[in-house]
Amino acid sequence: MSSQDFPMRRAIAFTLSTVGLFLFSSLGQAAEGIAIDKGNARIVKLVEAAETVIIGEPAIADVAVKDSKTLVLTGRTYGSTNLVVFNAAGEPIVDQPIIVSRQGKGSVRLYRRSDVEMMTCMPVCEADTIGGDDDSDG
Repeated sequence: MSSQDFPMRRAIAFTLSTVGLFLFSSLGQAAEGIAIDKGNARIVKLVEAAETVIIGEPAIADVAVKDSKTLVLTGRTYGSTNLVVFNAAGEPIVDQPIIVSRQGKGSVRLYRRSDVEMMTCMPVCEADTIGGDDDSDG
């Protein structure tokens, strides 16, 4: 092995490790799913045009199709469901879990014996009534 081979091997090793790290982080994001706060919307851009869009449990999340490559997901109530999108050939192009949770920032839980009340404090605290359902988590 010549001394000229060492820098080339180092460059190849660095490139492979960088690509591996990128793939690992992408897979981690895919496994986590799409997180939405209750009462909020999130834009989802697709790489291919959607023909059919399905939400597993419409009571938890809703979807609006803005155009063939742009979806808007809205968290309706707490829980998890999934989003499935098919292209014109009927092949799935998206199959992701959706997790709808409470808004972390500006939210407070008030415990009174066995009762739990969710308050949204932006800037004044008010009972959380988004969606018109109770404060239960399920």
